[in-house]
Amino acid sequence: MLGMLGIHGLGPIRMFHLTEHIAGPRAAVGILLIIILLAVVYRYYRRHH
Repeated sequence: MLGMLGIHGLGPIRMFHLTEHIAGPRAAVGILLIIILLAVVYRYYRRHH
């Protein structure tokens, strides 16, 4: 799932800087939080199913 989004390919930090450059710092922080939330939910889901 995370691999499909290209996070492992780019690296979260590089993706964050890319997003910040395109969308602005506020949007980049929001997207970073969403990515972290997705990662946590995905790991939790994998562990319990």
